[in-house]
Amino acid sequence: MNEYLSGLMPGLTAKVFRTYNASYTLQQQLAELTDAKSDMPNLVLTYNRANRVVAVLCNHQVTTLHYKTKIQRIDNFIKMNKDELPNWKTF
Repeated sequence: MNEYLSGLMPGLTAKVFRTYNASYTLQQQLAELTDAKSDMPNLVLTYNRANRVVAVLCNHQVTTLHYKTKIQRIDNFIKMNKDELPNWKTF
């Protein structure tokens, strides 16, 4: 695939094309959804909606494995540092 793309344009790879496509789609969505008179919370909401469209386009998915890995790292950290935990300050 990269060989074919680089034949169309030097330096073009699947990764570069995917990034361009995502950036272009985000720009289009922001132009379409943004109201210049919106306050900050609505602008953030608009950005998140546009970003969600890009995530679907790029097939981004949150997996439970990702969270399980994080929880496992936290558990391991706690086990390794359990003697020190009583000395830690909480806020």
